[in-house]
Amino acid sequence: SGWASLGSVDSTSFPGLASIAPGTYVDVYVEWTPNIALTPEQIAAGVFAFHTCVRVKIDPVPGELVLGNQNGDREQENIGYFEATSSGDPTYTNFIRLHNDDLVNRKYFNLSFKDEIPASWLVDVNGGNFGVDLAPGEVRDIPITIKPVGTAVVGSIFGVDVQASSLKILTSDLDARDKHQEANILGGVRVEARVLQKPEIRCTARDFTEIGVEGTLTNLGDFYDSRVPPVVLAVAYAGDGSVIPLPQQGLATVLKDGTFQTYVYSSSPAIKFVRCLFAGTDKLASAATPLIPVIGSQDPAPTNTPVPPQAACRELFSPREIPSPAKITFDDLPDAAVIGNHYEPGFGVKFEDTSVTRAIIYADRASDPTKALSKPNVAANNAVSPNTSDGVPLTFHFT
Repeated sequence: SGWASLGSVDSTSFPGLASIAPGTYVDVYVEWTPNIALTPEQIAAGVFAFHTCVRVKIDPVPGELVLGNQNGDREQENIGYFEATSSGDPTYTNFIRLHNDDLVNRKYFNLSFKDEIPASWLVDVNGGNFGVDLAPGEVRDIPITIKPVGTAVVGSIFGVDVQASSLKILTSDLDARDKHQEANILGGVRVEARVLQKPEIRCTARDFTEIGVEGTLTNLGDFYDSRVPPVVLAVAYAGDGSVIPLPQQGLATVLKDGTFQTYVYSSSPAIKFVRCLFAGTDKLASAATPLIPVIGSQDPAPTNTPVPPQAACRELFSPREIPSPAKITFDDLPDAAVIGNHYEPGFGVKFEDTSVTRAIIYADRASDPTKALSKPNVAANNAVSPNTSDGVPLTFHFT
């Protein structure tokens, strides 16, 4: 017959179907996604033409006599257009803080919100729990999640206004029957989600005494404004990864073809890395490169092979801050062996190894030092000659 079954519902999934009073109705639905291959143009448009018909059949109940409006004969609806929806990422999740400013009494708050979010988007405030009881002086984080579903016009701004109110019954000290309700709106917070085009940024840095930085800012769509062109900032970094403050920042105007170039300079400390940053506009999202190593003026540019994302590093100030400490056993290495060459491949630890400071294992003689300095950390051989041997722990002292 050409009809394909999409599913069925009953009173188990929709309890209201168990008994419908005369003149009333119950809304039911079946989820269905059309199985059709879309072109990139259709996806970009957000709507595509796909003519289909949906037919509904209702099973008769015992004793029912008139079946002409439920047997599937002409009980159908034509559909001509569908939305080409995407996953809608990224989901926006943040927190607002609710504070009970009464330092003596508990306070119960009612949360409420109104939004200008498209009907297909999802909004979640505090997991749907709109009643919040706070202890005296308590501050609690209230999560807010906005999940886009489907398409939206770049540059659109959608807001969610959240309010918290409290209700307190006041009783007159002269007449216990005289009661008064104190209803206060504590305050409100507006959370906005903006629809932006996501650009991509790349750059290289070459040492010409001054550091020449050039790159591209692409995937701008139709949002390049020649009157106010995008601007990229090149930030200089030292060998230890710290930012080098510069008297003149490396600002670069992005041309219509997406290219940009600028220079940064520092004699001391020397610039070893550069990072290119784009702050974004009301139509374009921000973008940033990772740390880009400075290469020689004649060196070939690095390949554009994507680098897997890595977790952000956090500075540790004490061994107690290491989540899962592990012991590295000390091997009996030859005289003047470089520690890093032996331990880095297997354990991933990094030792300073420069012409100025080199972490080494000293010879097995009583007259030799027992520590090899690698500032700011110290690698120490706990066993003093003649007891140096395999299996002796190598410890690190944070100074």
